[in-house]
Amino acid sequence: MIKIVRPHGGYGLGNELIPWAKAWIFAQEASAMCMPPAWGSNPREYWRYFKSPRWDSLVHRAVSKVVPTISFAQSDFDAIGLTDFREASRRFIELHNLDIKSFWNVEITGLWGAFEGLRPSRSFLLSRLLSTTHTIQNIYRIKQNIDNQKLFVGLHVRMGDFSKSNLYSYQSSVNMSWPIEWWVNIIERLNNCFGASNINFLLASNGSLNELSPLLSHDNVLFTSSLPYSDISDLLTLSECDLICGSLSSFSMWAIFLGNAFSLWFDENFERIDSTTLASHFHSLLELGVSSPHALEQDAHQKKDNAYPKSFACGVGGPISDKLLNRLHVILEERKTRYDFIREGRIYID
Repeated sequence: MIKIVRPHGGYGLGNELIPWAKAWIFAQEASAMCMPPAWGSNPREYWRYFKSPRWDSLVHRAVSKVVPTISFAQSDFDAIGLTDFREASRRFIELHNLDIKSFWNVEITGLWGAFEGLRPSRSFLLSRLLSTTHTIQNIYRIKQNIDNQKLFVGLHVRMGDFSKSNLYSYQSSVNMSWPIEWWVNIIERLNNCFGASNINFLLASNGSLNELSPLLSHDNVLFTSSLPYSDISDLLTLSECDLICGSLSSFSMWAIFLGNAFSLWFDENFERIDSTTLASHFHSLLELGVSSPHALEQDAHQKKDNAYPKSFACGVGGPISDKLLNRLHVILEERKTRYDFIREGRIYID
């Protein structure tokens, strides 16, 4: 009996994690083996983190040639019409009678489906990411410079492989670096609101020291550039932040998803849907379907239930939402509370 689920992503870490997460969920539902991505052929050398052999792509190719292969594609997912990937996997297995077949390989590729349906895979991915080379040691070193009684704010400043805009508008742009002034504005406004002595900023970036100098001039900004192989430790440390100011990349999105953090985005990259909602064209790459009837139904349900928003936007010189600032004030007060059962052996009765 050979039942295999094989993920295939792109070159970026975030682009590899999405199909891997889906493949793992599918494998659980089908009692099958989930192969890891072919890190050995990745040009960014992610095989160094995952300790995978350089020839693992050959194994992937052999499986697709030797074992009868079926693809679980976006068209299949859309036809099933379910948001949760676990439920969609069960339906796909039933439709193709995979539960009674002994030999098959299901290939899952692409970014479609995005994050919401992947929640069952979060623990699996966290365990794999934490076990990668250098990661735990790097996180430990970072934490030595973090005060647990302060707000923890992450800045993911994507440069390098992202181009700089010469346009007057960033709207609808993807793979585009946002103006450094935007992050400077966030640092200065949060420092003014809470006091620089009450905030730790973590800077994760592939930019140069010269490009990042406007951010590094602030004493409470910690940059991870001195750590070896810090891609995954950056991702996981960002996921522990109270607030993540992200770039429009799947790397930022994974950090927010894994940690369930509040997030802040550059509003000029978004277009207005209605008086309370913005959306980015980046959603089309992840097939988020923000304009679908299902999404509109979810929005109506959340507003009816008074769900607290997790994502906010502001401009280069614009204000940060009062709702977000109020929530961060609550977090800071909780951080400064000295007495509780875990730290001081005390509990209080109202």
